[in-house]
Amino acid sequence: MAFRDGSRAVKQGDKYVQNAAEAKDEGKRAKATDRAHKQYGKARELFVFAIQRMPKMHEAWNMIGYTSRKLGEYDKALAAYEEALRLKPDYLEAIEYRGEAYLGLDRIDDAKTAYLALFGASRELADRMMVAMRSWVAARRTAPGNVSMEQVEAMAAWLEQRATVAQQTTAFAAPDVDASVRW
Repeated sequence: MAFRDGSRAVKQGDKYVQNAAEAKDEGKRAKATDRAHKQYGKARELFVFAIQRMPKMHEAWNMIGYTSRKLGEYDKALAAYEEALRLKPDYLEAIEYRGEAYLGLDRIDDAKTAYLALFGASRELADRMMVAMRSWVAARRTAPGNVSMEQVEAMAAWLEQRATVAQQTTAFAAPDVDASVRW
């Protein structure tokens, strides 16, 4: 039940994030962002409760990572993703989410590695990671933070190369398969 309730709180938090992105008014944006953070905090507490009851629940560990990342707590997020992947090494969603956490920490090479791991296993998740990496480039072009503009532009060039490869190989890609299904 805690996992289910946590998942609902995440969905609500994600809606608030979307509302914040679409808000024209700064006050509405701030209010939606605050609501999102509250939902993510609530969700994380529920996922922690779930793993206290079922410590090997890799999905709950993954969602602790997700909510921690959404709260800007990247080190906690990475630790949770690592635990999810220790429990289930082929858990593709955790690989993708961890890749996004790497972007939040400007760990470009690690993010690229995550993308490449996903590219052969799940085009859907690889595409989601590509969107996140392009957003990272766009954000760093206006506010580079701890990375140089050379690094940002090198990442942009790498993304264009990868997009070309993805387009060229789309016809050869295997359909995405639910990684939890065992043959």
